[in-house]
Amino acid sequence: MSGMRMPAWWLRVIVSGIILLGGLNVVWAEEGEQHDFVESPVPLGYPDEQIILPLKGKITYTIKVSGQTVRDGGDATVTTVANMQATTTFAGGKTSVERKSSYNGTLTFTAVYHETGEKSTGVETISFNDTTSLPISEDDLQGIVGRVAVSKKLGRACFQLMENNWSVTDDDAPTVVHGAAGSATTHAGSSITVRIPYYAASPGTAFANFANKAEATGIGVNNTPFAFTEGGVFEVPWSNGGSKGSMSVPVVAVVGPGCVMADSMQSFKAQWGDALKEIPLMQGTLTVDWSVGDVPVEPKMIIYPVEKAVYQKWVPVPRMQDNPSNIYGLPHPLLIMAELKPQEKGKPAPKGRIDFYLTGVSENKGRCCNYPFDVSKKTDLCFADDQGEGIVIDPNDPKHAYTSERVSQAVVIVESKDCGAYGKLKAVCDELNQTAQEETSGKQFLAIPRDENENHVSDAWEEENGIPNYDKDWDEEEVAGQDIKGDGLSLYREYRGFVVLDGSTLAYKRLSPKEKDLFVIDESNVFNQQLWKQASGITAYRLNNQLVFNRGGLTIDRIVDYKMGEIKDYHKFAVRLVVPPGLEDPDKLRNGYGTYGYCSNGDCPEDADYTKIFPARLRRYIGHIYTFLDHALNRPGSDEDKQLQASGIPHSLAMKAFKQMGEDTREKLVQQMVTVCAIHEVGHACGLPGHEVTNSDGSSSESSEGNPICPMRYPDESNELDLGILQVLFKIDAPLPLQYDHFCTGGQYNCRKKLNVKDKS
Repeated sequence: MSGMRMPAWWLRVIVSGIILLGGLNVVWAEEGEQHDFVESPVPLGYPDEQIILPLKGKITYTIKVSGQTVRDGGDATVTTVANMQATTTFAGGKTSVERKSSYNGTLTFTAVYHETGEKSTGVETISFNDTTSLPISEDDLQGIVGRVAVSKKLGRACFQLMENNWSVTDDDAPTVVHGAAGSATTHAGSSITVRIPYYAASPGTAFANFANKAEATGIGVNNTPFAFTEGGVFEVPWSNGGSKGSMSVPVVAVVGPGCVMADSMQSFKAQWGDALKEIPLMQGTLTVDWSVGDVPVEPKMIIYPVEKAVYQKWVPVPRMQDNPSNIYGLPHPLLIMAELKPQEKGKPAPKGRIDFYLTGVSENKGRCCNYPFDVSKKTDLCFADDQGEGIVIDPNDPKHAYTSERVSQAVVIVESKDCGAYGKLKAVCDELNQTAQEETSGKQFLAIPRDENENHVSDAWEEENGIPNYDKDWDEEEVAGQDIKGDGLSLYREYRGFVVLDGSTLAYKRLSPKEKDLFVIDESNVFNQQLWKQASGITAYRLNNQLVFNRGGLTIDRIVDYKMGEIKDYHKFAVRLVVPPGLEDPDKLRNGYGTYGYCSNGDCPEDADYTKIFPARLRRYIGHIYTFLDHALNRPGSDEDKQLQASGIPHSLAMKAFKQMGEDTREKLVQQMVTVCAIHEVGHACGLPGHEVTNSDGSSSESSEGNPICPMRYPDESNELDLGILQVLFKIDAPLPLQYDHFCTGGQYNCRKKLNVKDKS
């Protein structure tokens, strides 16, 4: 990871992991007998034992690891965030095995060094898919699994999986490192290594007793602690020459740069002892699915979308009765088929009553994150009121529908009530003991919407936005030159979207996960979103009072995503930009007419209870400039005349500008000042101080120092002349006065770096 220093404790974790990965060479025996079983003998002891090899079938391993750890590594505090999934499937028979592997996710390491305060962040993005064919030779007969010992009498079999220490490696995983010296990209590779535990589907045999005790204590044969490479032996039910099943266990993982190791907590304790106390662990889940031997043929049942192309691109849009004037876009119901397949080719498919169940359905308030105001929590997916012939919606359970007759296939129509709806559709035929499988993944449900990474966000939307496998709570957007990552909106909230103002019209928007977002309550329409984006790099959306929470006071009434969770939870706050009609401040906070706007700013929008600008005061200010020019041009020898001469601006130019400075021109200057003042005050609301200097008595005062393009800089007398003369002559139709157009970078103030639209957590 060139360009990024990682604390020494990471190295210690990785080194200790390598040392402890050394295996133990052991022999297990039962009543004086020894059975070779791949490289780890196991206590089988079946009285009617039969050895089978090789074995055809299919084995799938899936590991999911996600979470965050924080660790003091001596020289730095290191925060690690992981969100990843790896899957490998072995499928084959007596001559070859096909190995399909995928590894997807992100690892983020942030080191803050105690001595210097320097921060380095490395982001490792993994997206790996591979298929390999492994031929089986006469000297290597293990096939899908090792030798299988079968007891027909007990109806059990014992075998070792092909990889008891399973590893998936991406040799070209890019790591982008951001540090004080800049950014760099490396391709060091990434691996995830998992110990497969011992497993027994039912108790009673010598091996089952051993497996349960071993996994509970982390102690293997001869009272020896586990080696990382020890395990992966299963005892399973066996009938008619085969076995099929699934096991899922919680695991913990050690996560370091380019390396993830997962095992049970008991096993790690047994291997690492007291050293484990110094190592932060993340939580994960390991699932193993197997189907080996001659698994009895049963009536198969599948579930799939009728319009597959529609399903691939589908994102939830509220149905027509919940979508006035199609404000959220055009809804498209999903037609989903469940189908019973024949037991044998050429035979008719069996029939039975088919039941459909919507499960794991989201229950959000409103239809999106902030609209409409009066909709309470509801079930976000539903069966359409109008179904095809033969489909009945259960009057006692609206999430259940069924066929009125025994059929081989049936179609139901599912609709959304929410822009962020998610759930699963299951189909079962109880009389045939069948649960439908999704054709591609083999899962016993169809995800709505398509959601392979199970983060509740439509894969179609993720693909459209070109984002990788992020968690639903991800909030790490970056703007060049700004310190703070994220905008206070999770990936799911940006996806679920908001209703905002487009001019005077309500418009629904799903936000971009690649941009920081800001909301401004702007009833007077004085905040220029395009100029703000140009100045800050942050996208802004206008709201009115009907698009935020409005029941609790200055701060709480600015909550935008109030349809997410409870009001007491973390939320996104808007900046309320108030434009009083006259010279007086209705709240009596700052009544000096020289104060053209103000903000009760803190570190973020949540702190900005008062954000105001005063067009009437700015109109008075422009009137002052007009009067100044009048005196300077028509009263020779006056102080104004002397100041104009000292400015170096030719008398003829000033006179030309003065003659053009009629009421319409002055009003254009006012509107330019209103625009820049609004950007300035919203900048305060996003954590920016103005350009100020420290006086000899320790107080601060406004300053015209700093980059003149920055809206946080305060104008001086020369700027007033520029505004009254040069602006009138050359830029009267410009959207902004003078040259204000970008928050400054570098130098004494570096305003762009400090911008923060993310509220307190």
